[in-house]
Amino acid sequence: MGNLSLQRVADDSGPLPWLDRAKAGPRLAMMVARAQARARPDGIARVFVRSRRFPFDAAGKPILPGLDPGFVTDLETGEVFAPGTPAPARAAAAYLYTTRVLLAGAAPRHGGPGCIPLGRLLAEQHVDWVREAQRLRTQLDWSTAEIGACDPRAAGRTRDVGGACAGEGAIIGVADYGVDFAHANFRDAEGRTRLLAIWDQNGAPAAPGGLPRGRAIERAEIDAALQAPGCPYAALGYHPHDNYYTDRKAADQEGAHGTHVLDIAAGNGAATGLPGVAPGAELVFVQLPAFDWKNPGDLAQGAWVYEAAAFIFERAARARKPAVVNLSLTTNTGTHDGTNPVELALAALLRAPGRAVVVCAGNERSKRIHAAGLAQPGAPQSLAWRQPAHDSIPNQLLLCHEGEEALALTLAAPAKEGAACSVALPEADGEYSLRWQDRTIGTVVTRGARPPGVAGAAPPLRQVAVTLLADMDGEADEWRLTLTAGAQPVAFHAWIERDDPDQSWFATSAAPGCTLGSLASCDEVIVVGAYDALAPLHRPPATFSSEGPTRDGRAKPDLIAPGVGILAARSLRGDPRQAGGRRRGRPEGTVGTGTSQAAPHVTGAVALLFAAAGNWALTMSGTFLRDLLRETARRDTLTPQAAGWDPHAGCGRLAVRAALDALPGRLDPPREAMAAPTVAKEAALAVAPGPAGAAGEAAAE
Repeated sequence: MGNLSLQRVADDSGPLPWLDRAKAGPRLAMMVARAQARARPDGIARVFVRSRRFPFDAAGKPILPGLDPGFVTDLETGEVFAPGTPAPARAAAAYLYTTRVLLAGAAPRHGGPGCIPLGRLLAEQHVDWVREAQRLRTQLDWSTAEIGACDPRAAGRTRDVGGACAGEGAIIGVADYGVDFAHANFRDAEGRTRLLAIWDQNGAPAAPGGLPRGRAIERAEIDAALQAPGCPYAALGYHPHDNYYTDRKAADQEGAHGTHVLDIAAGNGAATGLPGVAPGAELVFVQLPAFDWKNPGDLAQGAWVYEAAAFIFERAARARKPAVVNLSLTTNTGTHDGTNPVELALAALLRAPGRAVVVCAGNERSKRIHAAGLAQPGAPQSLAWRQPAHDSIPNQLLLCHEGEEALALTLAAPAKEGAACSVALPEADGEYSLRWQDRTIGTVVTRGARPPGVAGAAPPLRQVAVTLLADMDGEADEWRLTLTAGAQPVAFHAWIERDDPDQSWFATSAAPGCTLGSLASCDEVIVVGAYDALAPLHRPPATFSSEGPTRDGRAKPDLIAPGVGILAARSLRGDPRQAGGRRRGRPEGTVGTGTSQAAPHVTGAVALLFAAAGNWALTMSGTFLRDLLRETARRDTLTPQAAGWDPHAGCGRLAVRAALDALPGRLDPPREAMAAPTVAKEAALAVAPGPAGAAGEAAAE
């Protein structure tokens, strides 16, 4: 007979007197405890920092030894400061940035520059809080006509769209995996690149005062590589299939996700004959860093997503142009209420006008990854958590409930040798090793607090995360989490983390609602679901497209866009290091399905709205654009839901022409009443550029 037990990880305040848990928060404290328990005091993480002091001094140097700030955002105005920017004359109330930290109280003897001990950072009075980042993963012919954006026969040339240009004057930025910069859809008629820059976030951290990691590849470098003899990818030192979010083989077989996404938003159709939504826009691409997706503790990805968005907005502000950022990235777990650090960072960036962020809703509606209910006193309720056979990836479940009422939890292992074992999960905050007989099979983490200053007087939110290590025994298992309320009923939600190769699921109590991705609960971003524009009789929301609302009841997604069978650019096949350029006769496009494909339709639409607004674009906020797209979305017989907002379809299907037609009357003052419009310097420059080489042309490495 088996024996299931919990063993508390040594994370008491006694052994770690330097750890300020109020500032660090429970999850980061658990990361520290894990590093200490594994005798890894030199463990490194990239974290978010909220501080009342600008992180660079008057000379542009970090204010603390080892501090490694990336882009800095003024939390009141959304102003972005490039790395190495001298401290502004007017201090803001608070700033947000990321930095690398040692998960220790002090630096070890072999510690180097560019990494500050967490204890040293927490000891600073100006630091309000430090938070861990979050894991994130990725998720045309008829579709542009379907949304009213263009006539596909106008491929390869700039065209009018409802009186607007094709995105000229706007910048589209994508943070993703793999851009094929040599694809003709991203080059102009003379063969030059349309990309302003690529920031490859892979590679060793840059020197102090520059980008926090990797290198910025400028337009001139890309053009030189395109003109060089032989392989352009080798000439540039960037390959769209390297550092992919799964593995190189998947990218070689299917094409890079980022190439497909960028082409839907803004490809010019030169190779495929099918232009994207805004083929006249300028482009910026950020290649996110590779990460260990088999390791649930690899949480740096969210920090780099913030850095990517800040980089794109900094470039746009330097050029005095509006910008929209596409994030076709998501995971499942999180509190789903807009309070995770990445969502807070995106909201801060969007406080400045001339910016928008578009996020995919997720593809989880039909995957049975969410359960919800009302636990009753004296009536235990069980959630059956099914694990697939030959599962090579750890599985994680997160349960959340608000309020002061107790909720007793019991975790039961699968029946082994005719007997099942269970263990009561503790109510006290902490991390526990889950053990089966004499071996560790997972962890249990309990925490009960929100980030300081986020939720105010809101009731505490208890979170219980259960992680089960990979089980390769060839048998499908079913674990059970039993919930029993105390004196009063307790409402709860539970999510299973995304695991594409071998997704686990709820065999009971699964609910399609509240399946939005981890970035899709931020109120300021535009959240996009998918619909099937290929359906012969109507245009229903795609069955996979994640549903709202958010856990705290807000209306997301905002709208839906085509996301089934989307044909767009495909990155190269094979290894170009062994063959120069692109091979004749192979397909230049590929078909993709998902909300990852729906989101860039809206990203392109936002670029068209920016272009149509002219000089007013730099006064338009992301929430203004969100509301305009919601109000003009199509809600007709092809979308058989009631008027208003729908959990699956949002406010309806994207209608670009309707939004463009409505735009002039929404401007303040209306555009018809204005002559020779001008834009205030404050609106045009919502960024403070850093010194030469901080993130500009001289920063390429």
